[in-house]
Amino acid sequence: MIVGALVILVAGGSLFYTNYSNNRTKTVPNPVITSQTPPQPTPSPSPSNASPTPTGAGETANWKTYTDPVSGYTVKYPPNWTLTEGPKKGEGASFDYIYLHIKGSEGELEVHSANQLGGGCSVGYEKIQLKSIQATTCHYAAMENEGEHWDSIYYGRANGGTLITYATAFYPSKDTRKIILKVLGSIGTVNNSEGSLTSACISENSSIKNLIDAFESLQMKKDALKVLALFTPPVTSDDIDSYNYFSGKKMGFIGLYGNVTTNFNEPSYKIIGDPVENTKGCTVIVEEQRSAYSNAGASVGYQPPQPYSATIEAIKEGNEWKINNYYPTGSTPKKYGAWGY
Repeated sequence: MIVGALVILVAGGSLFYTNYSNNRTKTVPNPVITSQTPPQPTPSPSPSNASPTPTGAGETANWKTYTDPVSGYTVKYPPNWTLTEGPKKGEGASFDYIYLHIKGSEGELEVHSANQLGGGCSVGYEKIQLKSIQATTCHYAAMENEGEHWDSIYYGRANGGTLITYATAFYPSKDTRKIILKVLGSIGTVNNSEGSLTSACISENSSIKNLIDAFESLQMKKDALKVLALFTPPVTSDDIDSYNYFSGKKMGFIGLYGNVTTNFNEPSYKIIGDPVENTKGCTVIVEEQRSAYSNAGASVGYQPPQPYSATIEAIKEGNEWKINNYYPTGSTPKKYGAWGY
């Protein structure tokens, strides 16, 4: 199965997000952010050399179109914006790295390989409308001169792999933010088709989410053996060793939820967005609330819950969906990565 996701980054990618996320305030959430229905932010001056504000059906007729030959996605942008491409594999990059930076006086967006980025969303996720699907985004309100930010937009790409996009409106006035949303709303695939990106993951959306619900519900109960039964069998020596420890085959007692890294309570969780294809199956982001156990000083016991962003990769074996990898969002996929193994 070919699966993928595209993420849009704004203003400096993950480093920018890491440095500033704790200092931003959240906008009043909208059910879906679209270029047709933008919220009304506090007005601020627009740049003197801004692109003409889109006003009708032909509003992007004179915009340029970029088509990535590797990933199969397209994006439109104003004619006075500049576009920079990063190296691909064989051109200075050590892996199949997708990088794109488009920038104008109103704002910018960046596209990166998602497995090279990390970070969570301290303000919660919202929906945003791309060309033909709704994606999720971590949306930060404008603060002084920082602009308005749409972080961590994951999206499928035609030939597999995972991309993440970030976007920023430098001047969060109605007109300039409308242009940024128009750029985001133009992201799609060649021939305007999403079929190759969303087939199995979308058609079996409910089955995949049922698997995740079952997994998280059992994890909330700390039912280790039933949780492990939802995974595909371990293959590598490290995964086999971890499985034997978790299941009790190695030490004679069940290790999962009983050691430092896995001894946490999970009072709640939330599935973020719909399944997205990658090269093996379908990935879904889950925001778990984890209450870690501490035995240090006066704070002995379970601590207040904190959000933990995990990615679950599901694959279909016969007629049944199984968890193939479970890892911190933005990190390298590992079967038991979100448990620290």
